Amino acid sequence: MVVEFRVLGAVEMDADGRQVEVGPPRRRCVLAALLVDAGRSVPVEHLVDRVWGERPPPSARATLASHITRLRQLPGCGCLSRRSGGYVLDTEDVDLHRFRRLVARARTADDEPAAALLGEAVGLWRGEAFAGLDTEWINVVRVGLAAERQAAERDLTDVGLRLGRHTELLAGLRAQVDDDPSDERLAGQLMLALYRSGRQAEALTAFQRLRTLLVDQLGVEPGAAVRDLHTSILTNDRALVPQAEETIRLQRKLIEKTDELADARGQLAESMRAEQRSSQLVLVLQTVLTRLSTMVTQLTEERGALLAKATTQLAQARRERRRAEALADAAQRRILVLEQRLQPLDGTSPFGELVPVLSGPTPDEVLTDAGTGLDRVQQLLDEQDERLTEIETHQLRDDKVWDIWQNGAFRELFFDLKIGVGIMGLDGAIMDANRTLQDLLGRDLREMRAAGLDRYVATEHLPQWRELQLDVWRESRNNLGRYIRFVRADGETVRTKFMLSKVSDDNGAPRYQLAVVYPMLRLTATEDPLTGLPGRATLMRRLKQTTACRVGLCYLNLDDFKLVNDRIGHHLGDQVLAEVGRRLTELDTFVARVGGGEFMLLVEDAKAEDIAERAVRALRRPMVIGDHELTVTASVGVVERPLATTTVNELLRVADIALRLAKTSGKDRWVTTATVTDAND
Repeated sequence: MVVEFRVLGAVEMDADGRQVEVGPPRRRCVLAALLVDAGRSVPVEHLVDRVWGERPPPSARATLASHITRLRQLPGCGCLSRRSGGYVLDTEDVDLHRFRRLVARARTADDEPAAALLGEAVGLWRGEAFAGLDTEWINVVRVGLAAERQAAERDLTDVGLRLGRHTELLAGLRAQVDDDPSDERLAGQLMLALYRSGRQAEALTAFQRLRTLLVDQLGVEPGAAVRDLHTSILTNDRALVPQAEETIRLQRKLIEKTDELADARGQLAESMRAEQRSSQLVLVLQTVLTRLSTMVTQLTEERGALLAKATTQLAQARRERRRAEALADAAQRRILVLEQRLQPLDGTSPFGELVPVLSGPTPDEVLTDAGTGLDRVQQLLDEQDERLTEIETHQLRDDKVWDIWQNGAFRELFFDLKIGVGIMGLDGAIMDANRTLQDLLGRDLREMRAAGLDRYVATEHLPQWRELQLDVWRESRNNLGRYIRFVRADGETVRTKFMLSKVSDDNGAPRYQLAVVYPMLRLTATEDPLTGLPGRATLMRRLKQTTACRVGLCYLNLDDFKLVNDRIGHHLGDQVLAEVGRRLTELDTFVARVGGGEFMLLVEDAKAEDIAERAVRALRRPMVIGDHELTVTASVGVVERPLATTTVNELLRVADIALRLAKTSGKDRWVTTATVTDAND
């Protein structure tokens, strides 16, 4: 039997295509309370609260049991069973959950399939959710579902506009704007559809109506997005013309990075200031390294002369060895055995100077003198080892240069720089690195010297790394830079501005490479530079690592913060955020800033409602910012769950829904989901 349940409209059920009469409103309310959590057990006390509210009658439990019994008798309701102190309706054929699945799939799909999925999702609605039912819980859930429906409809309109369907969307957009004239997103969609339909004047008139309404009724100007669209329409911006789907998809990916780039501006500005402060010291380092390079050149010339002398001696030894082999063919086996026992370093035979030892007219005489010849061979090998040791010492160590580097007064300045600085050989091997660079990569100097800096470049950034090195050697100028992402020892990645220069000696010959590394986004991901609070990444790690039995989240959003920011200026708005962060830290709980005027308070093994109330009261106190005395309020969504029965993503999703409910309920208040068992509520 095929059974379908519907709540996006009146609460109904069908069995094999035929509608089944559920019963009176109270029984339909019980069915709705189970369908919202379909597939999960709903405790009896939660069902009582959802159906009768905070003051249920004494007979509520008995009446509930009676309704459950009657529901089980309906065709197709055999999946309703009692489990773990509650009841569960084990079915997936609920239009609400199908709507959410379709919307989730659409938001990860390309425009064509997304339009089909969103159209199917919106088509499931037959009116307002739970039509004809009226309880406290029903009304709260109905508001949240209405917001989800509106978001899906707006998304469907955006997709249709990207696909060039503005003509067929125009009539519906006019009707929706008449119903909700203050919706800026909806007004922007109507303006774009009018412009693309060749009605530029009507599009500009629609903007003026919206602006007049907002200024007269609310005293605020339209948002930046609508104002920018208005400017583009005035200037006939070609970007407003519908584009190919592939181009649109690429633009959407760029737009997704806007928040990340906005958060990076502060860090980039700080990095630029650090770059200016350190430029003079970098020049000093380059001068010192030039002098060191000159000394290395001199040592290299001495090493070259020594190597040339050794090469001549080895060539002479090879010639003598060939002569000895020709005269002592009878002793060949003996010599081969000795060669295996005495392994030479450079691959040549240690018997090159064995001419007087193995010379003789006959093999018998050679074998007779072999004992004396072996002593001479050993002596010659010892002398050769001493010469090769001397060559290797000069080749691998430039003691004079590194004594100056290790003992120089500038080395302390080099290590205390707040930007990462590294000195590399021409082959890219790290010779030295200051503390900032070591901390940035999470590695010590010994490990970095053994590996080389390119070992820590993220795989997707290796092409930029190789291109930068080629450009430095091709270009006549130094200080070329790229944005390079490195992989730290703990597995995290850090985005940097990487500057590379080559350092030459007095003769213009390149000797070293100087790397200057400015961290760009690492603090943005883990710490907010404005308030000093942890960021979203740190919050996620804290949630995953907590050992508390019960976890609460207070998702706080400053009311009308954008309006405040626009009126007093962004520099004073930043001071407001810093003061809000300071007050929230006084609550003795973990606080993170997650973007704009939004903060997250993590509550472990405590009452999240108490923290939310204290946070709202703390922000009500007036604050003096510059010449302004301000009062800031906030809306807070509160969720609290046992850690064993939820996930991090589920907790965040419920907190987001709770915040939206708080904002739709008004300002300066908090809303809890203590009566809601899952994010689907």
